[in-house]
Amino acid sequence: MEDLKRLYWLILVIAAVETSVIMYIILPFRDIEGAFTCFLGLMGACVIAISGLLGKNYKSKETKYTAIIGVPYLFWSKVPDYTFDEEVNVVKQEEELNKMFKSYSRTLSTKSGAVYYKINGIRNGDAVQFVFNPHNGRYVNDEQYQGGKL
Repeated sequence: MEDLKRLYWLILVIAAVETSVIMYIILPFRDIEGAFTCFLGLMGACVIAISGLLGKNYKSKETKYTAIIGVPYLFWSKVPDYTFDEEVNVVKQEEELNKMFKSYSRTLSTKSGAVYYKINGIRNGDAVQFVFNPHNGRYVNDEQYQGGKL
């Protein structure tokens, strides 16, 4: 019984560490798809661990380990390759923009749940907007974007 209590305490500690790491990683990004699901999984792991410490016995090992192992995998599969600042720099360099407006840049969500960034700037005195996919680095002029996948 003492070993089970240690296991549940270990699950709580791992869930707390995972939550801290996920929060640290999320800071430079905006609107990571699936981040909320990851936090639900960690909350589930905490509920399992706390109820185990209070005396509930789970017979299945999968119940004890699924959230702890599954959440990092789910999170890493959703983290984009580019942060917002990296995207701004890519667009600024490749499109030779004179000035960027970070305060006017925002996220754009599609019906499929994909999150893209809208990046605004000035090129030769004209205002231009770009839609940037943070997962693969592709971007198009806002006028060319027709919705859907990028």
